[in-house]
Amino acid sequence: MIMLFLVNKEKLYKHSQVLLFMNIKKIEELAKRLESKEVDIAFITPGPNLRYVLGINVETYERFCMFYLIPRNLEFGIIIPKLDELKVKDKGIKYFAYTDNEDPLDFLKPIKSMRARRIAFEERTPIKYYLYLKRIFGDFEFITLDEILYELRSIKDKEEIENIKEAVRAIEKSYKKFEEEITENLSENEIVSIISNELLRNNAIPRYILVQAGEHSAIPHWTHSERKIKRGDVIVVDISATYNDYFGDLTRTYIFGAVDDKFIEIYNIVKEAHDKAILAIKEGELASNIDYVARSTISAKGYGEFFVHRTGHGLGLEVHEEPYISQMYRKQLKRGMVFTIEPGIYLPNKFGVRLESNVVIDENGRVIVLDNYWPDPIIR
Repeated sequence: MIMLFLVNKEKLYKHSQVLLFMNIKKIEELAKRLESKEVDIAFITPGPNLRYVLGINVETYERFCMFYLIPRNLEFGIIIPKLDELKVKDKGIKYFAYTDNEDPLDFLKPIKSMRARRIAFEERTPIKYYLYLKRIFGDFEFITLDEILYELRSIKDKEEIENIKEAVRAIEKSYKKFEEEITENLSENEIVSIISNELLRNNAIPRYILVQAGEHSAIPHWTHSERKIKRGDVIVVDISATYNDYFGDLTRTYIFGAVDDKFIEIYNIVKEAHDKAILAIKEGELASNIDYVARSTISAKGYGEFFVHRTGHGLGLEVHEEPYISQMYRKQLKRGMVFTIEPGIYLPNKFGVRLESNVVIDENGRVIVLDNYWPDPIIR
């Protein structure tokens, strides 16, 4: 059966489901910005942007799925495979569920007559979806949704910030578990398993967990391997996890079973850069200036060439999103932004140190560090 739902603003406010009340402001703001660009219709595919707009996660793999929004009258709906119908049923979302024997484009045919000339969709949209739209609308002008959506998503509301806080709390508990369980000859892979299980016990979903021991600690994006822990190893542990789909992302660095003067020197320099960068954060400050504070602190100690990445990145429905705390990101920090501060020094073939916190500028303009667990870096 083909079910076509077009929702207007008046009907929307009378809807009994809670979910749309939670997200209508986001949909309205998106529609307003699209109208200012004279967009006739916008499409969003499964992923973090759809999660942001509708408040639910939808993943349909190779099957066609698109949310649409006509900004001029706030009409919207979602096309979804029948086998994923329960993800949206009774959620207050108007939808068209199609079987494998039906053409999902049948849903779009009733709105073909609107003669859309300016159509917006994400740059990440699969090319096959673009070709589908060409079949329906013919020639049209493409407008990217990315800048609008990223700008909206960079400002978190209270619920989004609370979700990030919960993820951070779970990550901090997983660090404590790691410190309790680590022993010599335990592999990087086994440590990842310990951390993952602890995250799950605390209702967070493990996402990207990097365990970088010894020479691996000097490779910023090393993940993990069968390499076993040895006495004297520096170990960088970078944990990201989600709570209700929102990311927390923390890094701590340790040395196992020994004290090394060079490690202590590098650790203290990185911690100083980390702390000074956080102290420099304020509403209205350029993100690039925060990067400068961290980078100049490390450079002044003679290790500037070994700080090989940006100072931080935004957190939300993606582990890396706007704002970016980098030399090239010359935008002001605003209330509601959540981001990392994570300077590092990496000495090739020796070891590396990275220390990462999660920071929010709250609705009152206060700078709040969401993490507070700083263990002794020396594990005896």
